[in-house]
Amino acid sequence: MSGTPFDTTLEFTLDSIPETFQDAVKVTRELGIRYLWIDALCILQPTLEDRTEWLDEGSRMGIIYQNAVCPIAATTSLYADEGFLKKTGRSIFPGEPVVIFGIVPLKQYYIPFSVPRLYDCIHCSPLNARGWVVQERALSTRIIHFTEQGIF
Repeated sequence: MSGTPFDTTLEFTLDSIPETFQDAVKVTRELGIRYLWIDALCILQPTLEDRTEWLDEGSRMGIIYQNAVCPIAATTSLYADEGFLKKTGRSIFPGEPVVIFGIVPLKQYYIPFSVPRLYDCIHCSPLNARGWVVQERALSTRIIHFTEQGIF
């Protein structure tokens, strides 16, 4: 039918997609965010025969990252079928109550004394071994990293 807009809706069940994508859907829902962009689902991946869509859409990835509410970095996973929520650390970092004088009303604050550094947790991570991650990290205004030590 001419004049009918092309429907780009793709329907699938949650259990039919790789575990890392499933985890991203769970996180997105928990954050109350309505839309999720997963490059591998939203852009036809390049093949030796056809790179057309990747070349067109890949050049727009900077805009995607800059305007994203918050990219989710599956820092513990290298492959889409690994998932990341089960591998993310749930460490509790101890803290001691401290009173800061001169602030009214007087309150106790908890200051952690041993928190892993973000750089140390992501520098040698499986995700950081992939080249396209440089663009995501450089252009995003914020990122949630799911690491073996915890969430940053």
